[in-house]
Amino acid sequence: MFTALFLMYGALAAPAFAAFSFATIMPLQAAPDFNDLLATLESVREFETAALYLLAFVAGIIAGGINTLAGAGSLITLPVLFLMGLSPHDANATNRLGVIFQSLSGMYGFRKNDALPAENIQWYVVPATVGAIAGAWAAVAIDADSMRYSILGAMLLVLGLLFLEPKRWLREQSEDGDAYRRPLALAILFAIGFYGGFVQAGVGVLLLAGLVLGSGRSLLEANALKLWIVLIATIPALAFFLYYDQVRFGPGLTLAAGQLLGAYLAANYASQSPRANIWIRRLLIVITIAAILRLV
Repeated sequence: MFTALFLMYGALAAPAFAAFSFATIMPLQAAPDFNDLLATLESVREFETAALYLLAFVAGIIAGGINTLAGAGSLITLPVLFLMGLSPHDANATNRLGVIFQSLSGMYGFRKNDALPAENIQWYVVPATVGAIAGAWAAVAIDADSMRYSILGAMLLVLGLLFLEPKRWLREQSEDGDAYRRPLALAILFAIGFYGGFVQAGVGVLLLAGLVLGSGRSLLEANALKLWIVLIATIPALAFFLYYDQVRFGPGLTLAAGQLLGAYLAANYASQSPRANIWIRRLLIVITIAAILRLV
């Protein structure tokens, strides 16, 4: 009986005695300063923000090069904008800033090497721009799933077109004649412009297919024309998104700075390399397959 009581007393008293001993023996330490904790958290946030902006700049260089030589660079820039906290609507709108900068830079690179066509440009720009305005209006209420399926459908179409008549993709000179004035060629450019205003991602690949197969341009000339079309068609679309306050300048201009550099380097390569058509078509195939795999 006595033993049982002694054990019960020990069980109850032991925690209290241990707590008393710990408090008595261990020196009292001041609680951490709340302001120091806040400063540490703020430093971590600043580091993460700086890292994201550096990532955006590097991604912009890669996307600018890919967009100038092929297309679908927005499949790189859009995920980066999502990482930076932008909603799908804001990312889709903000992405247009870099598109304008890279188009200007790429055009300068082509022009410096006398590879930027300027004749009859209105036959390409007008239908695509009208389509882009209509597409931008439709894009204001686009949801993420619709965006994804639209891009996936476009990329599957382009992949099939890349294997259609390879000789037309690889020719070094554009066709003579007025194929670019035909109603079918104009309708194709309007449809591609609508898609570009609607989503943007992958529009460069579609334009190359439309210009090479529909308008009879060589791949090199189509790349330069593509920059004209994308630049002029993107301006009203961007104005539309600015009106609805969906453009975020900090992330957008960071990406744009990288795209400016990447586009210039790519335009120099495309206009100087004698095998540019072959490598651009190969890049188109790789980029298109990669985009499809990312989206499925």
